[in-house]
Amino acid sequence: MILVVIWSAGSGMRSTIGFALAAVLMGAGPANAQAPAPASRAEIEALRTRPFAWTDALETRGDAGPAEVKTNITSTPLRQAWIDTFADVVKRSYTPYGALPQAFRNIAPRRAGMDEYRPIEYGVTFVMQDPTIKAGKITRSPIPSSTLIYAYANSLSSAEPAWEFNRPDKLYFTSRFFPDGAMVDPEERAKDAPEAATVKRAVGRDCIVMSANGGWAVWLIPGGRLPFVSVTIGEAIDAAEAGLKRRQAGKEPFDPGTYAARMAGIARARAVHARELNRPAFVRDYQFDSHSFQGGDWTPFQPSINRVMWPLYTVDPTAYAKAASGQPAWLVFGFPRLKYNNMPRDQALYDAMTRRLDWSSLYDAVFAPGATPASAKAAYRPRATN
Repeated sequence: MILVVIWSAGSGMRSTIGFALAAVLMGAGPANAQAPAPASRAEIEALRTRPFAWTDALETRGDAGPAEVKTNITSTPLRQAWIDTFADVVKRSYTPYGALPQAFRNIAPRRAGMDEYRPIEYGVTFVMQDPTIKAGKITRSPIPSSTLIYAYANSLSSAEPAWEFNRPDKLYFTSRFFPDGAMVDPEERAKDAPEAATVKRAVGRDCIVMSANGGWAVWLIPGGRLPFVSVTIGEAIDAAEAGLKRRQAGKEPFDPGTYAARMAGIARARAVHARELNRPAFVRDYQFDSHSFQGGDWTPFQPSINRVMWPLYTVDPTAYAKAASGQPAWLVFGFPRLKYNNMPRDQALYDAMTRRLDWSSLYDAVFAPGATPASAKAAYRPRATN
């Protein structure tokens, strides 16, 4: 029996399941029995360079996992079946190497009253937990792992929400990417271009490849464009004013001086840009919130020297209906970027996603007219090469 202390990066909580049994086992045997010696460095390195099986996977977690799925208001059998298909695609393409996989199944929104109006998204993240040896058994290390692979339908992985201004029926956000997938920052675009081109050639399918959180995110989306719609300066100012008033009337209002200063900043922005209200909004701060209107002699829509201006978007309205249907509107797969990750498990994941997974077959299976989780799973076949 392997007793595991399970940690979730999302919840920061530890499970106590099995602690009582562990105490019994530790107390069993002769009174003078010695505890096993801790794993040596050589033993740990050996674990990090050996294959594991999917049967070695740790307990499945997540807000749509076995323990929480009953309270997830957006979970349906169909969405759970699609998650099963995404997980199956990963498992058929990749053999765990140097790590113990742990699945986190997620469907959002998970509860009523969420502040951000996002398309319904669902999928699975596999965290490749660092292995160690405890009491003579292989288990996960207490060291958090940053190595993961994820597969989601309808995820807005590149969006930075304007949380103070969003409503239950409207999502505003900045992004590091234009709708065609090009990076907004020209210097970062130039740095990423060679490696991104390599990944795109390996995918072998018309797709969007973007760097995200130290890894690569591959978007498979019919039409080849992100579902982003530009927001005008006028709409951005109106949304900011309405959002600031909602906050001031809520449970966490600003002090009167801060509120007055930011409302004055909004009024100033409206006056300064009176002839530009219909132009697309680009903001100087990646996090667009009420603090963006705190400046005394500038507005958030005015450029700063040597500073990137970030586009402000909302979601294409048609994306909501597509995401709520029985078929994914788009897919996002994420995996390690070797520039930042050099553990053997990272290399194995990168190789599986760029050499083993058949992206064209996956695209055709998922986005075929009338596709279902069962038909997509049956139609998908990984490449024969390793």
